[in-house]
Amino acid sequence: MNMDKYQKFVLEHIGCCVSVNEEFSFNTSLVDFINSNEEFEVKQNENYNIKKHYIYFKDNGDQLSSIKVDGKKAENFELNGKKYPRVEVNFDKPAKEITFEFADGICEPLTCKLKFVEVDHGIYDSKVQAEINASIKPEHKTGVDLVNIYWNLVSEKVELTQINLYAWTSEERLIAKYKETEATFKSVTGLAFGTYFYEIIEFDKDGKELARTGKIQFRLNKPDYGENTVII
Repeated sequence: MNMDKYQKFVLEHIGCCVSVNEEFSFNTSLVDFINSNEEFEVKQNENYNIKKHYIYFKDNGDQLSSIKVDGKKAENFELNGKKYPRVEVNFDKPAKEITFEFADGICEPLTCKLKFVEVDHGIYDSKVQAEINASIKPEHKTGVDLVNIYWNLVSEKVELTQINLYAWTSEERLIAKYKETEATFKSVTGLAFGTYFYEIIEFDKDGKELARTGKIQFRLNKPDYGENTVII
């Protein structure tokens, strides 16, 4: 059934939102969830591992007599003394349609197909990986010819940590790879003055990469003893 102007007018004045928990806010109207094909779109939370979603409605004028998903009527959810109709949907078991029935027969009932819109999994995976990488928390301290590098293990699964050391000559060059199985500290000595970079990569027992830092720069400078300093 096509949505007529009367149904659209009523739906424009009803708040609607999708949430994965009992926290929600109404920033859009119900009609904004209905696309040009008159499908009601349920957009997945950025964490695609969460399958159960709730659709909340704010009907201040009591213009809807009922909301049904595949024939199951919405239940009222109470918050701060107010009641909000709420229906549950699941991305693993997608429902087919949602029906709006209007109070006092002001409009004919409206049934829309449900369209479940999945998020790009890569976006969430990248965000999670960035948080894991950050938990390495690399630090370093330098001496005249050395650098001490410190880090954290991101989980108990870490079996091997690899530290790649680069030197800048006329270009960036990989000059060493250090592997540690227990320590979270590496001292590299015998370095000349100049610019260096290091990165830390952590692996599990199967050699799968769990986390890595970006390249971190440090510099070893020749000590400045002053013009009148006498070295004995």
